[in-house]
Amino acid sequence: MQIDLEPFLGNCSCGRTHAISVQGIYIEPKASRYLSELLELYKFPVFICDSNIKKVTEEILGEYFQ
Repeated sequence: MQIDLEPFLGNCSCGRTHAISVQGIYIEPKASRYLSELLELYKFPVFICDSNIKKVTEEILGEYFQ
């Protein structure tokens, strides 16, 4: 499932306008299949993950974990 980011943009009930730089949020089994497509947009991506996620995605992201 891809999360709709539109509700997080624009005017907020707090009176401020908020912006996010997130390109996409995917929550589903095997969501790592989207990584290659998403990584094409970045020269130096940053990953925040625990050791379990790193282990599962190492085959796809090995070059980025160097």
